Amino acid sequence: MAVLEELSDGGADGGADGGADGGAREAVETIADAVARMKDIGNASYAREAYAEAMAAYGDAIEACGRAGDGVEVEDDDDGRGRRLAILYGNRAACAMKLRRFEACVEDCDRAIEADSGYVKAWFRRARAREAMDDLEGALGDYEKAAALGEPSAAREARRTQPLAEKRREEMKEEMIGKMKELGNSLLGNFGLSLDNFKAQKDEKTGSYSIQFVQGEGEARARAGAYDEDEDE
Repeated sequence: MAVLEELSDGGADGGADGGADGGAREAVETIADAVARMKDIGNASYAREAYAEAMAAYGDAIEACGRAGDGVEVEDDDDGRGRRLAILYGNRAACAMKLRRFEACVEDCDRAIEADSGYVKAWFRRARAREAMDDLEGALGDYEKAAALGEPSAAREARRTQPLAEKRREEMKEEMIGKMKELGNSLLGNFGLSLDNFKAQKDEKTGSYSIQFVQGEGEARARAGAYDEDEDE
C-alpha cells in the first residue's frame, strides 16, 4: 500500500499562491485527494471480496484524513471531515463484519459514531455486530437509535430483537437469583437452615415487604417428637 509523503508548503517563499497559508491549503487538498484515492482502492477490494485488503486501504485513508485535520475537533469541523472519517470507519467496520471480526467491527463503529453521531449506518452495523456477539441488549439499543435516525429496516429489526432481549433478561435474572439462593443456602446450612425457612410477605397498603421465618415441616415434626419424648420422661 502506498504511503503518503509529507507534502511541502510550497517553499520558503510560500509558493505561487502567495504564502504559507496557501501552501497549507494546497497540502490539505492534496491529502484529501489521496484519501479519496485510497477509499476507492478499498471500495474496489471490497467489491471483489478482498476484505483484508480493503481494511488496510481504509486504514490508510483514515490515517491520512486524521492528518489533514490535526488539532480540529471532528464533530465541530466545517469541512465535512467528521462525516468522511465516519464513512471510512464504517467501511472498515463492514470489512471486519464480513471477516466475522465482530469486536473490531464494534470498535470501528464506535469511532465512526464519535466522528459523526448522526451517521446511521454505524449504528445499524454495530447493532448487527453486537447481535452476532450475543449482546442483545446492546443490539436492541442500536437498532432503536438507527430507527430514530431514519434507517428504514431498523424499526423492524428492533421489533424482532426486543422479545429476544427480554427473554435473555429474564434468563439472566433467573440465573442470578439461582446463584444467590445457592450462596444463601450454603451460608444458612451452617445453622441448619435454608432460604426455604424465610418468606417475603408484601404489605398491600404500603407495598413494602417483610421477611418472616417459616419453620419447615420436617423440623416441626422433629421438634414435636422431641417435646413428646420430654413429656414421657
